[in-house]
Amino acid sequence: MDIRWNCCCSRRARGDPKWQRADGRLFLGIDHSQLPCRTPTPAGLSFYRNVLVLRVAGESENYGCDQEHLSNVFGAHLRITPGGPTGIGVEFLKYITPRDGRPSPVNAGAADVSYRETVLLVDDIEGVNSVTADTKIIRFRGTSFGLGNPIACKPGRTDARPRRTSIAILRGLIEGTHMDGRTQTTAEHTRLEESRDRRSHWKRWGPYLSERAWGTVREDYSANGDAWDFASHDVARSKAYRWNEEGIAGICDRHQSICFALALWNEKDTILKERIFGLTGSEGNHGEDVKEYYFYLDSTPTHSYMKYLYKYPQAEFPYARLVEENRRRGKDDPEFELIDADVFNEDRYFDVVVEYAKASPEDLLIRISATNRGPEAARLRLLPTIWFRNTWSWQPNSPKPRLAKGATGRPGTVIHVDDPIYGRRYLYLENEPQVLFTENETNSRRLYGASGPVLCKDGINDFVVDGRIDAVNAESAGTKAAADYRFTVALGETVTIKLRFTDQDWLAAKDPLSDEFDRLFRTRKLEADEFYATVIPNDLLEDAKNVMRQSFAGLLWSTVLSLCATRVAARRPGWTSSAGRAQVRPQSRLAAPVQRGRHIHAGQMGVPMVRGMGPGVPLRSAGAGGC
Repeated sequence: MDIRWNCCCSRRARGDPKWQRADGRLFLGIDHSQLPCRTPTPAGLSFYRNVLVLRVAGESENYGCDQEHLSNVFGAHLRITPGGPTGIGVEFLKYITPRDGRPSPVNAGAADVSYRETVLLVDDIEGVNSVTADTKIIRFRGTSFGLGNPIACKPGRTDARPRRTSIAILRGLIEGTHMDGRTQTTAEHTRLEESRDRRSHWKRWGPYLSERAWGTVREDYSANGDAWDFASHDVARSKAYRWNEEGIAGICDRHQSICFALALWNEKDTILKERIFGLTGSEGNHGEDVKEYYFYLDSTPTHSYMKYLYKYPQAEFPYARLVEENRRRGKDDPEFELIDADVFNEDRYFDVVVEYAKASPEDLLIRISATNRGPEAARLRLLPTIWFRNTWSWQPNSPKPRLAKGATGRPGTVIHVDDPIYGRRYLYLENEPQVLFTENETNSRRLYGASGPVLCKDGINDFVVDGRIDAVNAESAGTKAAADYRFTVALGETVTIKLRFTDQDWLAAKDPLSDEFDRLFRTRKLEADEFYATVIPNDLLEDAKNVMRQSFAGLLWSTVLSLCATRVAARRPGWTSSAGRAQVRPQSRLAAPVQRGRHIHAGQMGVPMVRGMGPGVPLRSAGAGGC
């Protein structure tokens, strides 16, 4: 039954003018009553035509966002057959999708608000028509309730709610529908609808940055196609990638033009912790394997709130020992894990939590905290890093983006982020840390013994770890920058830094990291709780709810960007024309059949179907944080 309210003030008012009066009345009447039917066949329609003397007035199909909202069902697609004389009539609704629905709960009470549908089952519809036409009495062989086939319930369950597969649950999570198919109206569902309708680009920024890009075939320009050894973990800090970037707890835009991630240093490691470490196929006794501990704790589908945990040892990270010990072991031996190297003894590690909250699609709040779990104070350097993926080295005359330190007129620091596509953005930093600038260029001198730029991708690493002052730009500009926050963290103490990446130029009188910053984080966290309350079944135990929610977080954090470009009949992407001026290309690969054909450029956002490490799989490695 469609109850009509006065909609004369609605900007979406439509239909008969009698439903749009300006007389101040709220309730105007009943427009029409709908009869959903499974099979409006000619025989079925004959009952209404011959017995009730109604005529078919036409036929149409309704679908789209308006119909979804009207039906309160995601993906609603209906075939409508109106019928009746002038004035009063009947509308037949056949649901093309979804074909099946949910049965009525067996414990439904008279006071429950629910939707119920009666299915009339007869053997001979024509016979019923003749009988009812003569006697004016309608007889039915039986009735059943619900839309779709009955679904068996587990013993002891009083609720006949259907159990959906994990794929269906994920689809509902992304599209914004309840477990039982009902469209929801939480703040996150509203953002999903705005994103789906392209009204607001809530998904423009997200965790699309892989934790590992080294060892992938897209970055392989070796003579023999050995991706593992050509672009190894040791090479990664000095080589500018073309196809995909990497970072810990990182985010980027949908085209991976601007990237942000966290680097760490415990003042004992030989290199900055900028990327996830693991064993290659030839190094692990069971093949490739990540050797880190990180956890995806939370995320909403629009990434309006995200939370990530990384466990960073206070002792020197045992890179060499992990490789040597696993390489020594046979296939029947257990793997040698990071925890076996005794670096977590006496809980000597930091819990590093990275959180993101979106104030708007283009305004990202970042909060990084580190807690000392060890028995005594320990040193820690947090280096939130922003950089551009190198696109200028591969195409002549392409515009080059720029990072530069700016003035705020208030306490704190700001980095101006100037991109040819996105224009100017701002990264606001709490307090006044030293900001280090370099260029995202390959260090050809270190990797190939060839001449190359002085300011390179590993410049910040060389400045922080090795003390090389000439490795960073004294003019505070470049294409890669990091803020150097230095802490001595006491036993059990938590240190926190705030950042804000936005398209807004905040006036000097306003503080982008003020109390509003913390309020927005609390709001987005509550909205995430509200959203998942509509997704996760209420009958689960709290522990099971937490497991399910973190599983969704793992899926959503694993939404990564894959870029590639290839020539027709090419064995390697754009090999001859775009391997890069800084890349030394072997002659054997130049003979590959790639001299003809056009380039095909492609980019895809998606949840990876294969987890773990492997050549050509630049995904988030499973590890302890895998899903």
